[in-house]
Amino acid sequence: MGADLHCIYDDDIARLAESRHGDVIAYASALATLARLDAAFIGGSGPRAGDLRATARMHARSLALLARDMRDPAAAEQAAMLDALLGD
Repeated sequence: MGADLHCIYDDDIARLAESRHGDVIAYASALATLARLDAAFIGGSGPRAGDLRATARMHARSLALLARDMRDPAAAEQAAMLDALLGD
């Protein structure tokens, strides 16, 4: 099976933020934070879990809003799990 994808690269952050591509960037960023948290909890040479708390809280809020806007139950579940992990 094959497919042709016609894409345009745009390095203008403001223009990206105004487009739907900004949703994809936000979602990918949130998933990257989850991956960093996972690595921090498991251990390794990266940042410790506590060092990522403020960033993780921001991503939990952003992911929850994105899940609401996109009606994405999987993203909502990830946001809820991240929020629960960050609970005080």
